[in-house]
Amino acid sequence: MIDNPQIFVMYGTGMFGTFITTLFSHHPDADTMPEGEGLDEDGVNAHSNYKRQLDNFHDYHDYYNIEKMNHEEKVNFFKPLKEKNIGIHRMATYDFATLPYEKYFKNYVKILVICKEKERLRYARRHVEVGGLNPDAKPEFWYKQVKKPISELPKWFVKQMSIKQRYKFIEEETNRYLKRDIFDPKHDIIFDPDNVQSVNKLQKLVDHCCKILNIKTFNLPKQKIEKFIEKNKIYFDKTLK
Repeated sequence: MIDNPQIFVMYGTGMFGTFITTLFSHHPDADTMPEGEGLDEDGVNAHSNYKRQLDNFHDYHDYYNIEKMNHEEKVNFFKPLKEKNIGIHRMATYDFATLPYEKYFKNYVKILVICKEKERLRYARRHVEVGGLNPDAKPEFWYKQVKKPISELPKWFVKQMSIKQRYKFIEEETNRYLKRDIFDPKHDIIFDPDNVQSVNKLQKLVDHCCKILNIKTFNLPKQKIEKFIEKNKIYFDKTLK
């Protein structure tokens, strides 16, 4: 059983999951701090400065591999986290919420970053516009219906189909989580990614997590966050603060 506090951030595609995760790196007891501004060079993402604390603990492939482990294998998998003051983790699928954390961790919180149903398309679009087009579209559902190589298709068409693919992914992931009805008020927080545009709401999220973990809270770097919000303003179109 691991005593050290653990923060698990689970998010949908395009929903600022890495940015939210890196906020906790500013805790004075955190083992790592993001370099520079904690943002990518374009200021829109926060991927390049994220410091992973545990390998193979991020996407749905990792989830399925962990799920298949027996109890002893899971104990050994999580063992490196005993050396961390505060575990800070990002997971790109809500499926991670089903793991039996109570068997391996004494003190933990799960943040589930879930957007409103009507905003799913906006976050799918952000994922494609910020992350770029997938160079290998063969696994995507729409490619099976296309008879031409990707290189011969109009870029606008590939972009729109990629957005539909991400939307489909968000819809399936979210509905799967909600149908499971596994929200635990003692350990879980649902956070709307639209609230990223409010420093006050981000601070409240941090305060809430620290309260659940029974550790001291900390002040977020307001100016850095405001710079990030400004860069992402286009993706909050028609959204109130």
